Amino acid sequence: MPKRKRGITWDAASRREAIRKRERTVIETEEERSRRFQLWHNVAWTKEWKKQKNQVIADCQQWHNVAMREELKKQKDKEIADCQPWYNMQGNAV
Repeated sequence: MPKRKRGITWDAASRREAIRKRERTVIETEEERSRRFQLWHNVAWTKEWKKQKNQVIADCQQWHNVAMREELKKQKDKEIADCQPWYNMQGNAV
């Protein structure tokens, strides 16, 4: 039976080098993955922020339009009331 070689043989050295290379690749891949997820998180956050901002703007515009419509309706009702003499008489009679 042949004697066992001591130390690292060529096969073992190349095997260890291949393992180190794979480990480096895995680490780089994890870094890229975390970088990519962080990017998507920022994109999603930005989209959500813009959506909320647009909703606030839309709500403000809607309230502005509602107030304008109510004011126009009051003005129109007042003009109608001023034009109708029987309405004015009823108001004075009370």
